[in-house]
Amino acid sequence: MGAQYLTPKIKEYYKQQMTPYLTIQNGIKQSMPRYYRDKLYTQNQKKTIGIASKLYALENPQFDNASHEIQYVRKELTKRVKDNKVKRKNYK
Repeated sequence: MGAQYLTPKIKEYYKQQMTPYLTIQNGIKQSMPRYYRDKLYTQNQKKTIGIASKLYALENPQFDNASHEIQYVRKELTKRVKDNKVKRKNYK
């Protein structure tokens, strides 16, 4: 994605949403590159977004450490294996 991604419509959307991420194909969230943050938000807005992001992480215990994603995936896989939704492969 280059500078052409920031159309007036896209700029307006992100200014209203005030998010630190981009929503790309299939609703996948991706960290917003600094170039885009600098083009979209003022310094004060960036500070506000940063504080809101930290507050969200503190209020949601699943984000308490760097291994949260691995723990979540293991938990979900174990749950699905128990529910027979996924069959575990034997790896040697």
